[in-house]
Amino acid sequence: TWTTGNTILFATDDGNLMAVPSAGGTPRAVAEPDRAKEEVGYRWPSALPGGKAALVTVWRGILGSAGIAALFLETGERRNLIDKGMSPVYAPSGHLLFVRDGSLFAVPFDPQRLEVRGEPAPIAEGILTFSGGVANFDISDEGSLVYVRGPPDVTLSWVDRQGKPDPIRTGRWFGTPRLSPDGQHAAIEMRTEKGDIDIWLYEVARNTFTRFTTGGASRYPLWSPDGRWLIFSSRRGGNSDLYRKPADFSGDAEPLLERQHDQR
Repeated sequence: TWTTGNTILFATDDGNLMAVPSAGGTPRAVAEPDRAKEEVGYRWPSALPGGKAALVTVWRGILGSAGIAALFLETGERRNLIDKGMSPVYAPSGHLLFVRDGSLFAVPFDPQRLEVRGEPAPIAEGILTFSGGVANFDISDEGSLVYVRGPPDVTLSWVDRQGKPDPIRTGRWFGTPRLSPDGQHAAIEMRTEKGDIDIWLYEVARNTFTRFTTGGASRYPLWSPDGRWLIFSSRRGGNSDLYRKPADFSGDAEPLLERQHDQR
């Protein structure tokens, strides 16, 4: 987000909020999340009028636990505003807009005192929202609202040849499901309540999930042709390197390919 003070704010992969002059320069740290309170990081910063503060989503790993805060850019001081919500945007009408459970809400907001006044009220439903925490809406300086309709989230499902879905309840954010060669298991990356991303194995016959990796942000699973190994990308060594681990849990993960740059 670009402030009126010609500063660009952005969130890093590790959840910190950074600032850099719009003309270029060295980024500086603005604020870090409170990881002692299981905060994963800041996301989707949105500049406020005056260039002194910004709205942020306080991300805790899953959609229902995200909150909204305001940050002073010089000091990093934080003021919590909304317990449950994400993707905040300031409207020129003097309102704070945000999404909760797929609905767009508005609440009166003082951008100078950084105070919410009153109770949020819904103004639109069915906002397209992704598991990563971004809601597809924005508002112009003149006050025109634009948004994309869609479901609140996606569901993992079997689908038969007639198109009938059979949902599989994961209970948490998931991505990149990969079916084993024998069709008896699926490797799926899922995010825990603490925000960790690891690979889990879904057993088709028993309809159960078992955690396959621990730590290191393990993602993008791929089965070997014989089904004996799972190859995946993980940050356990610092960069995103490729590892492999026996699919039957008979051994530990071992490096497969290590390079200077990330591999996925």
